[in-house]
Amino acid sequence: GAPVFTPTLDQFAHHGGFDGYVQAIDRKFGHQYGIVKIIPPKEWIDSLPDIRPRLAQAVVVKPIAQHFNGGKGMFRQDNMEIKRKYPVADF
Repeated sequence: GAPVFTPTLDQFAHHGGFDGYVQAIDRKFGHQYGIVKIIPPKEWIDSLPDIRPRLAQAVVVKPIAQHFNGGKGMFRQDNMEIKRKYPVADF
């Protein structure tokens, strides 16, 4: 499975913050596994601004609907652009 990392605030700080930590993990493990999971420390999550009010106003414009067809080892994926706007809550 994918490696899971649970860094401390000190580990984040050592790498210059969240972005630096992600880049360090990606360099070490990203290419080897293709995906990793990073669970940030609770203190870091609590320090982030509340984005829920902004998300309540956000709109997804022209979302993509994916359709998969096929079988017996051959599959096709079609991406269809929906000509409609959706509030994030409905998306």
